[in-house]
Amino acid sequence: VTVIMIFIALKNHDISSVIRDAAGTILYFFSQIFIYCYAGEKLNSAMQESCFSVYSCYWYNFPMKNCKDIKYIMLRTSQEFHLTAGKFYRMNLENFTSVVKTLVSFF
Repeated sequence: VTVIMIFIALKNHDISSVIRDAAGTILYFFSQIFIYCYAGEKLNSAMQESCFSVYSCYWYNFPMKNCKDIKYIMLRTSQEFHLTAGKFYRMNLENFTSVVKTLVSFF
């Protein structure tokens, strides 16, 4: 859709609308990427905090059945959690900054 809009604007010799539409589209895509990267970062930090919270509770005072469950919960929450895009791109703020740096380097 954006390519068609740019083509029509260039055919009508309206460069200002091309720049406006391109900037709006780029801003829209970056805001979408930022939302997903921020959510991935928050999920990762919440997973780390939950592991620490389970470890910090007085689990040694619980019955043996509950201690086994807590051990499983600690094992599961100690693994790193990553929200990914296509199973190859981790959605976190570090990768978002690398995308922004790459885009800025083109200009």
